Amino acid sequence: MKKVNRVLIIGLAITGLYASLWIAWAEDKSESVHREKTFMRAKLIHTQQVLEGLLTEDFDEIVKHSQKMSLLTRALAWQMLEAAEYSQRSAEFRRSVDQLTEAAKKKNLDGVSLAYIDITIKCVECHKYVRKMRHTHLDRLKIFDSGHDSRLARADVRQ
Repeated sequence: MKKVNRVLIIGLAITGLYASLWIAWAEDKSESVHREKTFMRAKLIHTQQVLEGLLTEDFDEIVKHSQKMSLLTRALAWQMLEAAEYSQRSAEFRRSVDQLTEAAKKKNLDGVSLAYIDITIKCVECHKYVRKMRHTHLDRLKIFDSGHDSRLARADVRQ
């Protein structure tokens, strides 16, 4: 009887430990997803401000917000995946944003318009890619904790 009680107590302790670890992981993941959404929301706001500047031909606003978008691409939070294709997509997006900035500095409305369309296409394609990678390689994605920043996808997801 004492042996059964010990086994039961040990089993409950282990179950409790796993439950608390799972809850901690879920809370950390939730916080990570929230930070990621907040970061992407900032990119979206700058993109909308660029569009507003484009529609009103306010080149100073376009330059200001496109430069902020370019800075966002250099932030740690931007790196959602460690994959060569993701890095390539990020570099292409940054180049397009920089082209938009240069066109705005030259007050080239057509150049800004074309660069804006290019940026939009790159955003949509990259978001599709990230969703696909997360779905396809879900078992290989994990939480990465750099001390300040927990986020998804620091796993190597080479194809």
